[in-house]
Amino acid sequence: MRGDFVLIGARSGAGKSSLANMIARENKKSKQTALFSLENFENDLPMEQAYRYYLHNGGQYCSMREFASGEFMKRYRGRNDEIAGLLEKASDYANAQYDGINVYNRRAGFTIEKLVQAMIDEAAKGTKLFIIDHLTYIDKMYANESDLEHITTLMRTLRQIQDEKKVAVVGIAHLRKP
Repeated sequence: MRGDFVLIGARSGAGKSSLANMIARENKKSKQTALFSLENFENDLPMEQAYRYYLHNGGQYCSMREFASGEFMKRYRGRNDEIAGLLEKASDYANAQYDGINVYNRRAGFTIEKLVQAMIDEAAKGTKLFIIDHLTYIDKMYANESDLEHITTLMRTLRQIQDEKKVAVVGIAHLRKP
C-alpha cells in the first residue's frame, strides 16, 4: 500500500528475483509500477519469459544459454515454420508480461543518486510502486564508504523518498552467509 516499505531478504537461489518479477507483473494493472531489476541486463527478463513459454508450449528442451544464442534451432531442421510460430508467440507473451512496467536494468555506476533521480522522475509520472531487486547492486558513491554506511544511507534515502512521494517500495536483498 502507499507508504509501505517492505524489505525481503534471502540467500542465493531462494527465488527473490522471481518474487520481485511476480510482484511487478501482478501489480501493473492496479498501479503504475517501476521495477529496478539490477541483477539483469537489458532484455534478460523478456528472454527468460520467452524461454519459459517455449518450454511449456511444446518446445524441445534446451538450456537458457542455447535458447538465448539460438543454438537450439539446429535441432529443428525441416520444422522452421513450426518453430517460427512458437517463437513468435513466445516473444509476444514475453513482451506482454512487462508491458506497462517501467523496467530499469543493471548498468555500471548506478549509485544512490541515480536511483533517487529515477524514482523522483517515476513518481512525477504517477508511479506508485517501486520494486528494487538486489539492493546490493547499487554502487557506493565513495570508495572508502563501508558496506554498513552504504546500506544505512540507502535505507534512509529510500524511506525519505517513500515518505515524500507517498509511494510503496519493495526492496530485495541478498543475505550473505555469516
